Amino acid sequence: AHGHVGLAALLSFMLRDCILFRHAPDPMLLVHHVASTVAILYVMFRPVPAFRFVVLTLPMTELGSLVYATWVLGRASRRLYKYAMSLSNIGFLVCGTISYSRQDTQVWYMTLLYTICIGLCCGRHCVMITELQRGRGALAVPAPG
Repeated sequence: AHGHVGLAALLSFMLRDCILFRHAPDPMLLVHHVASTVAILYVMFRPVPAFRFVVLTLPMTELGSLVYATWVLGRASRRLYKYAMSLSNIGFLVCGTISYSRQDTQVWYMTLLYTICIGLCCGRHCVMITELQRGRGALAVPAPG
């Protein structure tokens, strides 16, 4: 039940972001939020192998998001951003892989979830590389206001 509370909280953050940033649409952020929302809904309402590993991804991925926001605001060093985001992505991918490999029988939605996991990891890593090359906040969506 605790894992579902964390998933519900993350889902509410995804929906909140879509409302807050509706006036400054960013296709990459929209894809990220739609993919995350689809994944969260499947995990909440379908049987998922190694559910605890999936729930473990929540703090790992949110740590990466926190460090990204801290980087954009100028409060995180280049080194902290690079290593924390990389570890966040690696942890996310490892937990997703464990959950995917623990299936007794192959089900289509687990393939979808694993594909979303890989896509989000790749997208987050590409954003990190671009941010580090172009400079702080190069891809950040402006705050609503």
